[in-house]
Amino acid sequence: MKIGHCAGCQARIVWGLSPNEKRMPVDATPVRVEDAPVGVALYTLALRGADTLFIKMDRAAMPPATAVHISHFVTCPKREQFSGSRRMQ
Repeated sequence: MKIGHCAGCQARIVWGLSPNEKRMPVDATPVRVEDAPVGVALYTLALRGADTLFIKMDRAAMPPATAVHISHFVTCPKREQFSGSRRMQ
């Protein structure tokens, strides 16, 4: 699992592959499903060889207290400065 820091806000992030195989950062610290913002995609992590895969989860199907990750593209307070570039390392 590749852990780094956001170049904008310095938050810890995990780099991996989204369900459509694109590189994506998620917040390194998981949250409980009931504490996650409504309307955002929730992910669990899985390993495939050296790759971290983000598996999109259905909120309604998860029991309370399930740990999930949120895309850092959603939570970063400085997300506007990136606009699709690779500035998060």
